[in-house]
Formats: sequence, structure tokens, C-alpha cells
Amino acid sequence: MAVEVESLKGLGNGDNVSVPGKKFVAPPNAERASCGDKGVAVSIESLQGKNQVNYLDIDLHRFLHDVPNTIPGEQHGIGSQTAIDWIQIRGGAFIMGSQPGTTAADRDEMPAHRVKISSFKMAKTEVTLRQYNACVKAQACTAIDTVDCLSGAFFADGNQPAVCVTWHQARAFSKWVGGRLPTEAEWEYAARSGGKNVAYPWGSEEPISNKATFNAQVTRPVCSRPQGDTDQKLCDIAGNVWEWVEDAYRADYEGAPKNGRPRLLPPWAPYRVMRGGSWSSPGISLRVANRAHDLPNNRFKGGVGFRPVISN
Repeated sequence: MAVEVESLKGLGNGDNVSVPGKKFVAPPNAERASCGDKGVAVSIESLQGKNQVNYLDIDLHRFLHDVPNTIPGEQHGIGSQTAIDWIQIRGGAFIMGSQPGTTAADRDEMPAHRVKISSFKMAKTEVTLRQYNACVKAQACTAIDTVDCLSGAFFADGNQPAVCVTWHQARAFSKWVGGRLPTEAEWEYAARSGGKNVAYPWGSEEPISNKATFNAQVTRPVCSRPQGDTDQKLCDIAGNVWEWVEDAYRADYEGAPKNGRPRLLPPWAPYRVMRGGSWSSPGISLRVANRAHDLPNNRFKGGVGFRPVISN
């Protein structure tokens, strides 16, 4: 962490300071300089070494204490209020899909097959409306089209998951934050709390309202059902909104990749996969092995969103 002191005489709590291409505000709890008549200009390099940002604060000790709440995330253009909270998912091998005789299993979940997954980071939450709109404001994403989709209560809170999003829009946002959509195998591995043999992210118990948002009238703000989190604390990976993944849809797993990579798109398979169930789904659709699909330009009646990943 590099710290430089410059002459910023007269600046104090809430005052603005401009640097080329950026504008920052002194944190609300900043006090005037205690070191003579100079303020403190602080240049901070993120722990990942990817970004360097400039801030003004008057009390250096207090400023450094507040760093987690004031510096932008490491994503491209995302600020502290919209930064992605990345969860490390340690790699391993697991059995993907369902065995014959599994309750409610569909043919497209078979054959069950062993897949080896490399470690990756996944967004803790489904991408929120606030996060997606930040991408739109940055002109890196197109606006959500609500015509013939959802409205009203589904857009009342910026912490609700983005809905009415196409696969192409989900990919654009993921790229903007330096990531990508998860492969179908990565998604299921994460939903199984790291590849466990479970029916739902929380275990084998059937869904109830304190574990997931389903059989409902509207989405809920992300992480409203923490009892349904995975072991790694991924929120709402079951329910709230379906989630786009990278893979093309096939009606079974014959010939599916065993290395965690996405299944490529043959000319006769134009659909893309969605996982996890949504606010309007019955509980059985929240199973970790359950699959849905739609055309990449469609919005699945408003019940689809996404969460990005980053390769390690």
C-alpha cells in the first residue's frame, strides 16, 4: 500500500477532490487535518494488484480503517455500492446429474457422470438490479427491456435480482466485471456446496419458505433466505430467479465434457441452459440437478437472471 502526502490545504469533511478522469468525496467521518495545514492524499493499490485509486481523507488512520467501505471493487467501473462479492469455490471432482430412480429426475439429467472442476470464484449473489444498471450507465450493457415482461414490484428494490435478462445481456455484464458466465458443471458443483451428493443446496430436506424464494408472487432482495445458502455462503442459488449458464442445451448428458468446460453449440441445438428455479417455480424445480432452457434472446417470462464467475 503506497501513501503519498500532498498539499491539499483547506479541504475537509465531505469536500470533493478531482483527479484526471475521476472525482471522489472525503468520507463522511473525515476530520480536518491534524498534521498542520495539509490534508492527506492516499493512493491505494488493491490486494489483487489490479487497480489503483485516489482518495482524499484528512485522518489517515480513520481512512485506512474505512477502506473496505470506501474503495471501489476490483471490477471495471463498479463502485463500492455495486461491487461483486466473490466467493472462492475450491475445485474437485463430483457426480453431475441424477441417477435412474431419483425422485422427480428428468431424462435430461442423465446419465450421471463424473466431472472434474478447477477452482474458481463465483458471485455470492445473483446480479442485482443496482449492479446491472451500473453496467447500463457505463454503456457496457443494454437496458433491461420490460415490454411484455415484468414490472412494478420486480423493480421496487435495487437489491432484487435483475430479471428479464437475455443470455447475451448476462454475458455482457459478466465480461464487464472481468468474468464470464459459469459453465453448467461449475454451476451444479457450486450449488452442491462443492460437489456434495445432495438434492438441494442446503441438503436433502425439501424446500420451505425460509430456505428459498419459490411459489411466490415476486422476487425478494438477494440473500433474504440465508438458511438456504450453500456451505460456501452462496445466496439464492435455489429460487428467486433462474440463472443463465454458458452451455448449449442438450436433452441428455451423453458425451458431455468431463473437465468442467461448457458444452459447445451444435447447429441443431440453439438453446442455452438455465439453472436453479425461480420465484414462481414449485419446490421440486429447485433441485440442484434440475435443468431448464430457452433461446439466448429470450427472457423466460421474466424469471431469469444470472451470476458471473471468475477463473482462478
